[in-house]
Amino acid sequence: MRTPLQAVLWELWRTSQLQLLLVFGFQFAIVLLMYSAVFDGRNSGEATVQVLCGIFIIFSTATSAFSQSWRNTFETNHIGFSFRLGFVRPISTTQLVAVPMVFVVMVAPLCYLLPALLFNWLIGITSYEHSVPLLGPSLLAACIAACLVAVAWTPTTIVGRAFGLVAVGGGLIASLAMYHLHEVRSEPLIIAIAKPGYFDFSWYEYAALIMLPAIAMCVTVIAVDRQRHGDRWQFARLGPRWRKLSIPVPANRSWHQPFSSPLAAQCWFEMRRFGVKLLILGLLAPLIPLAVVTFGSLAFAGREGAPWFWLIATGFCPLVYQMIGADGAIGLRYKQGVLHFSAFDATRAMPNDRLIAIKLLLISLCSLVGWLWMVLATGAYAIMSGEVQWWVQLGQAVSAAVGEVSVIWWIAGACCLVLLYISSTATLLGLGMLFPLYPGFFVFSLVAAISHLVLAIWDAKHGWELHYFWISEGWLLAVVMVLGSGLALRKALVSRSLGKQLFVGMFCLWAIYVSTAIAMFFRAPSGASIPPVVIAIGAAGLLVPLASAAFAPLALASHRHG
Repeated sequence: MRTPLQAVLWELWRTSQLQLLLVFGFQFAIVLLMYSAVFDGRNSGEATVQVLCGIFIIFSTATSAFSQSWRNTFETNHIGFSFRLGFVRPISTTQLVAVPMVFVVMVAPLCYLLPALLFNWLIGITSYEHSVPLLGPSLLAACIAACLVAVAWTPTTIVGRAFGLVAVGGGLIASLAMYHLHEVRSEPLIIAIAKPGYFDFSWYEYAALIMLPAIAMCVTVIAVDRQRHGDRWQFARLGPRWRKLSIPVPANRSWHQPFSSPLAAQCWFEMRRFGVKLLILGLLAPLIPLAVVTFGSLAFAGREGAPWFWLIATGFCPLVYQMIGADGAIGLRYKQGVLHFSAFDATRAMPNDRLIAIKLLLISLCSLVGWLWMVLATGAYAIMSGEVQWWVQLGQAVSAAVGEVSVIWWIAGACCLVLLYISSTATLLGLGMLFPLYPGFFVFSLVAAISHLVLAIWDAKHGWELHYFWISEGWLLAVVMVLGSGLALRKALVSRSLGKQLFVGMFCLWAIYVSTAIAMFFRAPSGASIPPVVIAIGAAGLLVPLASAAFAPLALASHRHG
């Protein structure tokens, strides 16, 4: 490259071309799917056109705003400017920041315009009255992309990034709501947004849409310039005042007291690595259903499905916390194209089972805190929106359904839930640690699973002609599950990767789980006919929760000891 500026442009294009092709291909596929599914000569009325145009505008604008690789900075532990290697380049900070930001701001409208033009052409809309608008959503996508880039690169702490994301999301929803209400439109947003004149902004609104990316760029340049010189955003004026207001501490006392045990030190280390982030996520998670419900009330002019969405969010949030916590607790580092454990993790003087137990404990506790906070947020929303009666009726229906269940079944069910949550988390940890070591095996397993799914769909449409093949596959799966679980337990106990205390605790929970499953099997209606192969697979699956207690320590040992 002749100049550093050309090198920056080439790097941006080289690192984002595949992602851009995927975004364009995905949006074009959605457009073709809409055209083939709806506009087939039977459902091509004016109302259908308006609804479909509204769906396309909302979907394509959101996809275009997230069309660049900068969004990966939200998924990593790195805080601040993404291209830190550019700090040593002989270019100014303005060029270092403005070039990628301008690239993102220009690409976002392009990712909307091309699918929108294809959408209008396929549908055959030639009049302005029913065409998908081009300028308004394009500017909106550019503004969202610029603000998200600023949020990704400006903060130097996890808390700052989280509050920035909340501010951008809340400001976006509030602005859309105010604009929609200002237009005094009685129809839902998803219909009104496709009508002519909805995006006919006034001059000051166009000026705001143009100035917002410029302001975001200026703020980002100032923040990255401080990062480039080793500084962070801080409240310098509050420092002396805080020191005056702080409580004096005796000279012989320190806040950094030594840890009472290696277990406490490891808990503190894991809490800093992923626990704090998981707690912050749990505190901010209720804003997601609140934003979706608010946007849904604008889009569909009603809140009929709001209680159901809050119920789904409350039920599935522990699984989301589990996956995010397991990803942060693995502790693998990416360096020079290789994933490996740090020297501290590899040489830590603590057994593998204790390390896994600490990770599982913190993930479970943080998930429990996040779930309780979601429950409180759901109750607060029900009270403020006047939907308490809906929850009362749901509680009465559940109480009537399980009113005759004894206390023993409640205790057994709670123990089963604890075991399943711990075992699934341990499985996620083990898979995350083994995937970098055996990527070919996992790819082969994925291809085999997809091939079986395709074959099953084909066979279902042809009257299950391969009946005996599926029966043999079921028996083979049961045998593999039994042998794999037994070998994992035996290897973990022999190599002492799984201690006796933890094994005894898991075995007690597993015994309750097996007893509950057997009791429920015998309480099933006698008329129910269950094939023997299904019974065999279910019986073999009872060993999986216990084997998962050995799977995660073995996976950790494969990294620490080879």
